[in-house]
Amino acid sequence: MPWRRTLAVAATVLTLIATSATPQTTERTVPGIGPGNFLVVDQEKLFTNSRFGQRILADVEAATSELVAENTQIENALIAEETALTEQRPGLAADQFRQLADAFDEKVQIVRAEQSQKSDDIGGRLNQARREFFQAIVPVLAEILREKLAVAILDKRTVLISVNLIDVTDLAVARIDARLGEGNIQGGEN
Repeated sequence: MPWRRTLAVAATVLTLIATSATPQTTERTVPGIGPGNFLVVDQEKLFTNSRFGQRILADVEAATSELVAENTQIENALIAEETALTEQRPGLAADQFRQLADAFDEKVQIVRAEQSQKSDDIGGRLNQARREFFQAIVPVLAEILREKLAVAILDKRTVLISVNLIDVTDLAVARIDARLGEGNIQGGEN
């Protein structure tokens, strides 16, 4: 089986090359994490556990609560208007009532579309804020990557199995909080 011997020799040579090319450092790293290793982070935890992400979520929750209150107020007004229209029906001619009912239906459709657009806008703002968050934290993650002498940081959800030593989510959250605090969106202040 000469090919097996050749494969074993090639593997040994590659191992020797890899170990001789490994940069030496005096920097302290977590045991088990070193050159050529991968790190993982839980992206959702980075977002929800950092002050920056929590502020974004609080802003979205406040906007959503405001919209829900507005929707309730509008719904109550429409119900009152519909009730008034129904009470007027006996005293109106059929074509006159039909015109009023059609106008009311059109109004309801417009209001629904407007409120739906407001809901979509809130969702869009959340998505934009999440993108800004992940762009803002790139330098923090890059710093951790360099410190740990790793080659990549992967999302924990894409890793089938790993040791907990390579999960730097909590470290990243602490640094994000220290460096970015509550962050900002669209030029707002921290």
